[in-house]
Amino acid sequence: MPRPRLSDADRRIHRVAIWLSPNELRELRSRASIARLSVPEYVRQRSVRWRLNIESPRRLAADHFREVQRIGNNLNQIARNMNMGRAAPEGTREELTRLRDLLSLLLPEAAD
Repeated sequence: MPRPRLSDADRRIHRVAIWLSPNELRELRSRASIARLSVPEYVRQRSVRWRLNIESPRRLAADHFREVQRIGNNLNQIARNMNMGRAAPEGTREELTRLRDLLSLLLPEAAD
């Protein structure tokens, strides 16, 4: 049995083309991958709906999520201080390494 025909209002009949630099395309693909969406669906949701419906990774344990939040808060504070001309505190490099390792564990496809 064929799929039901879409109404004229629901059919996607218009195409939008944009030019991207190689870096912009790489970033777009990366963000779509992290959101677990195809590039067209990511662009559609980001531009039309303004809110992404991201499927959270099932492997993301609550303790890992809290750890990423803590590290993110620390990085925000470090960035704020560095933007005010202060030096990065000791241990910043270790925090970044720990964050990279944790994210590669949680989102291995994003590390590529």
